[in-house]
Amino acid sequence: MLVRVSRYNTLVSEPDLWIEPTARRHGISDDDIRHALAHPGYVGNDLDALDEDTPMTLILGPDRAGNRLELAALVADDGTVVVVHAMSMRAKYAHLWPGERRSRP
Repeated sequence: MLVRVSRYNTLVSEPDLWIEPTARRHGISDDDIRHALAHPGYVGNDLDALDEDTPMTLILGPDRAGNRLELAALVADDGTVVVVHAMSMRAKYAHLWPGERRSRP
């Protein structure tokens, strides 16, 4: 199985995907994480990453039921993707979802 992990159509095979236990903390299943990775609506730098020295990638994508998820992942130099966070997408990321407009203050 190949999983698209970037807007540049970079593909990684399943052995290159790691899902850390911290990604399961909010009850998101591995299959839903894989689905969100395979169908990303947004991929970019995670500006909320706790460690500025470790670049984190933010991925927004749907689970198998179509619910919006937010994932945080590390992408290693060899292309390995390590998902460290997964939860229902928070409202603060809604403007990044395709077709959504930025809300005005």
